[in-house]
Amino acid sequence: MRVNALLDDASTRTYINADVAAELGLHGKLQRITVGVLNDKTESFETMLVEFQIESVDGRTKTKVEALTADKNQKSDNESDKILCKFWEMENFSEPQKKQSFGPEERSAYEKVKDSLKFVDDHYEVAIPWKEEKPDLPCNYDMALQRLENTEKQLMKNPEVTDSYSKTIEQYLEKGYIHKINQDEEKSGKWFLPQFPVIRPDKSTTKTRIVFDASAKHCGVSLNDMIHYAPKLQNELFDVLLRFRRNSVAIVCDIAEMYLRMKVPQEDRPYQQFLWRDVNTEEKPDVYELSSVVFGINSSPFQAQFVAQTHAETNRETYPMEAETVLKSTYMDDSMDSVSTEEDGVKLYRQLSALWEKAGMYASKWLSNSVGVLQHIPPEDVVPEVDLYDNSLPSVKTLGVLWKAKDDIFTFKASLQEDDFTYTKRNFLRKIAMLFDPLGFLGPYTIRAKVLLQEMWTAGLDWDDVLSEDLILKAEKWFRELTELSLIEVPRCLRLSNGGIISTYLHTFVDASQDAYGAVVYQRCIYDDGSVSVRFVTAKSKVAPLTAVSIPRLELVGAVLGLRLTLSVTSALEMDSDQCTFWTDSMNVLCWIKAQSRSFKPFVANRIGDIQSASNPKQWHHVPTEINPADMISRGVMVSQLQKDSVWWSGPHFLTLDDSQWPNQKVEKQDSDKERS
Repeated sequence: MRVNALLDDASTRTYINADVAAELGLHGKLQRITVGVLNDKTESFETMLVEFQIESVDGRTKTKVEALTADKNQKSDNESDKILCKFWEMENFSEPQKKQSFGPEERSAYEKVKDSLKFVDDHYEVAIPWKEEKPDLPCNYDMALQRLENTEKQLMKNPEVTDSYSKTIEQYLEKGYIHKINQDEEKSGKWFLPQFPVIRPDKSTTKTRIVFDASAKHCGVSLNDMIHYAPKLQNELFDVLLRFRRNSVAIVCDIAEMYLRMKVPQEDRPYQQFLWRDVNTEEKPDVYELSSVVFGINSSPFQAQFVAQTHAETNRETYPMEAETVLKSTYMDDSMDSVSTEEDGVKLYRQLSALWEKAGMYASKWLSNSVGVLQHIPPEDVVPEVDLYDNSLPSVKTLGVLWKAKDDIFTFKASLQEDDFTYTKRNFLRKIAMLFDPLGFLGPYTIRAKVLLQEMWTAGLDWDDVLSEDLILKAEKWFRELTELSLIEVPRCLRLSNGGIISTYLHTFVDASQDAYGAVVYQRCIYDDGSVSVRFVTAKSKVAPLTAVSIPRLELVGAVLGLRLTLSVTSALEMDSDQCTFWTDSMNVLCWIKAQSRSFKPFVANRIGDIQSASNPKQWHHVPTEINPADMISRGVMVSQLQKDSVWWSGPHFLTLDDSQWPNQKVEKQDSDKERS
């Protein structure tokens, strides 16, 4: 049977369409699994683990595969449809969580890791949170050998990658991250981890990364199956990026080999063995054992974050500012923060380096928008190709957003679709998902794609059906504008670089149309010389639900979205909620907010109650529609218009004036009898 296969080396699971498995006569034990989907949620479905052989059309590659069955039409795509529908689910209110709550399994993982933590010989040691004290696993040597052969075939196709891969193994040996097992020790092996290369051509260093596959199954079980599901400790990307924008001097660094510099106890190491023979395929592979936290084991991100955050808390008194950076401005192994002066930037570099060094780790790949800061950092520790004397700083992809350090701006880079691109719902969603915009800079542009996805869904198309001519024309028009995104430049810093700040406030604008609703937040600063700055902070949009909802109700839902977004900003920037002002062009919404919620029907009453519980009605004001920037995110605009629109990027002009000159239209009672209970 000839089929299409999507191969992903970094995937933790392999799936085969149930209809293909049935036609091949494959059978396996029925089981129910839970998988992670969007928005940190999970979905469960029934599946079978089956084994089969795949071979490339040219016959050059042949391998055995274990995969889980998934029903393409009735299960997988239905789940995808459910995920897609979340684009236009009605917004409900929920305040940002200040304290994380753990489930029973997460709590067990947390306590086991906490109890195991030690600092020995200038490094941290932290245990794997096993479900059982001594996991009982079958011998998977043959499976690991087969996977090694597959990896070797892949490596031999690219001598440069082979050389990089072999040198990485050598470096691991030299640094003590791994050691070769002798024949006597081989008998104590518990599990062999298959490994493979992940090639990252966009990386300035370490373009080839070795990943160990702890999800690989043998006899229906994997190493990850034996480990507790661990809680998520890393900071939200949204929060880290906002904190990166607070002050005028930005500084970024990467923790080199973060996982590898943390050890696991001796008793865990036999479960971390692997085979390697330096691509000498005629020789018997040597057995190596990893002594460090392994990239590929599902608990490793938790273990790494637990160590980093515990270390920061332990040393907070000695390194207060630096501990704050680790605890609140670090995402995975990237620390990103901003300070007020070059002096503070130099201090942060020195003290943060010292804090990480005290943990047995090394901060490298430093970059700052301040040449004065970079002059205090050894050239070998700075992001490559920075000419300090020429004042030339590179662009770096800061957690998915392109930051031009010299100009201190964010910008975007996106490519057009491939020449052989097939216009289907699946391909369109895949392409727009590649446009990463966590702060919503491009909201008025991306909302058009979300609305178009809704049109595709309502057309009743399956995921792989070719779109109608009308939908293709709309999609092509949206795609053509991708190349213009590089023209958009957004100041990184939320304030001016000079002058002392007297006061800082957030101004949130909300709006809705029949297609979408959204909110946009600005920061307004007043300085000691009387000047005022207004900077775009963030924006968010959602497609209007398919069920008929009146415009006033949608505007109310937009107000809830705006309040929720603003509270997330105040939490990240550590501001008080009374430092916020909300603007809407809907008199209906303002009347409802300033009335008693219990006098309305449940839809309105519940949302008004939420708004009144988290904000003061006096904080809500009217803004004319023609100067409401949220109008753009509710109806969508072209990139060329977005790039030039000063209202979107800097807010309405009145925000630069004294508040006595702001719109002050009296809230007039509207005919809202339909909404009264």
